[in-house]
Amino acid sequence: MQSYNNGWRDLYRKMQSGESFSGRERNCCFLNVSDARSSNNVSFADVSAVSGFDFADDARATAVVDWDQDGDLDLWVANRTQPRVRFLQNTTNAPTQSLMIHLTGSRCNRDAIGTRVELHVGDRRLLENVRVGSGFLSQSSRWLHFGVSEKNADITAKVYWPSQDAPEIVQGLQPGKRYWIEQDKGVVKHVSHSPNLNLQLPESPPTPTLDPVRTVIFDRVPFPPLQYRSTGDKTMELSNDLQGPTLVNVWASSCQACVEELEMFSNKRSEFAAMGLRLVLLNGDIATDAAGDSQTQMIGILKRTNLSDANGVLNDQGLRVVDRVQKSFHDLHKDLAVPASFLLDKHGRVSVIYRGAVSFDQIQKDLSLLEADVSTVLNSLTANRGRWFHKNHPRHNLLGMATQLREVGYAPRKYFEHGIRVAKQTDANDPFRPSKTEIADAHFALGTELLQAKKPREAFEQLQMAVAIDQEHSQAHANIAVVYSQTGQWPRAEQHFTLALRRRPTEPDLLINRGITRLRLNKASEAAQDFSAALNSAPNDTRAIFNLGILLSRTGKHEQAIRYLKRGLQVSPDPMAQYHLATILATSPNRNLRDAKLALTLAESLNQATGNKNSEFLAVLSMAQAENKQFTRAIATIDKAIANVGGNSKLLTQLRKQRQAFEAAANANE
Repeated sequence: MQSYNNGWRDLYRKMQSGESFSGRERNCCFLNVSDARSSNNVSFADVSAVSGFDFADDARATAVVDWDQDGDLDLWVANRTQPRVRFLQNTTNAPTQSLMIHLTGSRCNRDAIGTRVELHVGDRRLLENVRVGSGFLSQSSRWLHFGVSEKNADITAKVYWPSQDAPEIVQGLQPGKRYWIEQDKGVVKHVSHSPNLNLQLPESPPTPTLDPVRTVIFDRVPFPPLQYRSTGDKTMELSNDLQGPTLVNVWASSCQACVEELEMFSNKRSEFAAMGLRLVLLNGDIATDAAGDSQTQMIGILKRTNLSDANGVLNDQGLRVVDRVQKSFHDLHKDLAVPASFLLDKHGRVSVIYRGAVSFDQIQKDLSLLEADVSTVLNSLTANRGRWFHKNHPRHNLLGMATQLREVGYAPRKYFEHGIRVAKQTDANDPFRPSKTEIADAHFALGTELLQAKKPREAFEQLQMAVAIDQEHSQAHANIAVVYSQTGQWPRAEQHFTLALRRRPTEPDLLINRGITRLRLNKASEAAQDFSAALNSAPNDTRAIFNLGILLSRTGKHEQAIRYLKRGLQVSPDPMAQYHLATILATSPNRNLRDAKLALTLAESLNQATGNKNSEFLAVLSMAQAENKQFTRAIATIDKAIANVGGNSKLLTQLRKQRQAFEAAANANE
């Protein structure tokens, strides 16, 4: 399953990088050149190029229609990529004759879906069906098209409506005509056609283009705190001080557009300050330890533009982080190119991304969007006015950005801490403030990171915050239960596993963990119910199988225990399962359940895997040997178990009694 998911993930990443889903295969068209008189001679000719079909579109479906009403069929092609729809006009010069029929049902469905029409033209019989759907998001015309070359033929149509057995007969049809047929009424209308239909698209105002490419973000998330080196060689961190909006610009000394943009920043600096905009200019030359040409050039540019105090230098890691941020907001992932700018609102959240040089006027316009409502921001995303069909747009969130940043080595913990801090500092009425669920998820994710970092106290605080915000946060309750389990607070662990199961009542892991917790509380019957419920959800979950089998073994339900333990061991090895199964097979009071040979095989394998050092495992091996009448070996094995027992006096007493029983059995068999 993991390899399957990895395959889809890699395919999705290739598409994000601009690679075609279909491998850039050109569209194909095949012409049926089969001999109609022979069912064995079926062949097709590839006429893709000569027909004009072979576009390199990522095509999905075709819709067939006589669009220009000249008697032959034209095509509309739906594509996954641009152009989303392509029209292919049939301009065949050969003279064409056709007969077209449109059907309306009365006793069947009104669209006559499923109706079959047989057209008898002299000795020929032509068949067509009214179908629904023509492929991916497309529907062909419901006009049935019949190619008719005979000019004076006697034409009859047999219409097989879905609601009746006998066909309806329609006679007197003529080539080149269009007929509207209604169920039980025959031809109700002769439809005229307009062969000179104008196919030209109406003129529309040109779509305004922006240079650079500008992306307005309506689902804002904080820009990550980013370390860089100041021109004074001090380590700085980009973290907005919440005193106003910020423009983060990435530039390079070798980029002429960058230099021109810096000159604009310098000339308009006082105006930016009046608007409350802070400038952070980050150079991406990646200077070496020794001052090189690029570093010298950078210093010269900054002196000329008088921007040294606003400038810093990004290292390779910093550039990767900035690149990942801009990619996370675009479906098509293009590598970072300079100049690139990020307009952050007063809370340090990404609001607009510019790929390419940006003008002062554009920045000034976009500053007005920073305090606008969501509807205003959404409308600014489109070049022309329109109506939104989808109200609930997908949102970026702290979890998604942290996942993106993890891939370039940025610590998610640092980003979660920053994101939570920003969320707390935003007003409750802020239209871009994360929802309570998103904030709870961020606390949970931070708590999980802290657990992995072996910081249970800090982790526990974050998880508690998550459930304080969202009392039904299943994952947070589950991790809190884990923390309580690690500290031996079993009643509280059981309580939080139960709370986690309220939202996910059939989750196998939660059921198994609660079952294990209940065993610690001596609630054997409740634990068995949890393990059984886990198996109902995941029949092949070996943890549930083994835990239920071991529990049944300990409670003396040996027949059921054997069934579950054998079932689990067929899938994967488990030392405790082997131990309990070998014990039952060697010592069960029900002699019909004993299997001396299998018990010995299991016990030998178990001790070999553990180096013959575990006293309990050696004890079960000795019992299996005794069950096979190997008393001398059983006594030697139990002696080794006694030698390894350590300070467990209760186990030592049991082992000594067991040895005495072996000696008595050995004497009885002499």
